[in-house]
Amino acid sequence: MTFVDDSEVGDAERRKPDRKCWIYVLIAIGVAVLILLMVVIALFLFRIRRPSVRLSVVELRTVSIDSLKLKAEVTIKNENFGYFLYERSALTISHGGVGVGQATIDPGRATARSTKRMHLDINATSTHFSSPSVDLTLSSYAVLIGDVHIFRFMKTPKSTEMRCTMRANLIALTISDLSCIDV
Repeated sequence: MTFVDDSEVGDAERRKPDRKCWIYVLIAIGVAVLILLMVVIALFLFRIRRPSVRLSVVELRTVSIDSLKLKAEVTIKNENFGYFLYERSALTISHGGVGVGQATIDPGRATARSTKRMHLDINATSTHFSSPSVDLTLSSYAVLIGDVHIFRFMKTPKSTEMRCTMRANLIALTISDLSCIDV
């Protein structure tokens, strides 16, 4: 049995622990870069915004002494990377602060980064329509309550509400000055 003196060990064997140390340092840097990348993705991709709901088109169909028939297109704009699943809701039309008509918004799903369009028929009835006024100022209000689902494991409750005003000309059967705001 022979014993080896430390002075006889070559330079190559002394450097092996140094190489292992560099490998550990490179692995630690790689893990840190992956964590940083995940944080950046989480900040931008998973930032969940509130969807917006609007009246985009309103048509005045028929007018009688005490009723109006409206056809409205409601848009739900979802800018999230996941879909927006919303519950049944109602769109209310009012004149002078008094509710005169209502339409049901059926439950549904607005896909990721898209705009969903729905057509609603609204019957509005009131004794105020029989006044000699040619123009009526109408307002509408709707609230959608639902959840934004991202990658099937992240579910965040979100709600959005809309207020719109418009002017209805009863003689020309036109809607003008339609403006909507998200509340």
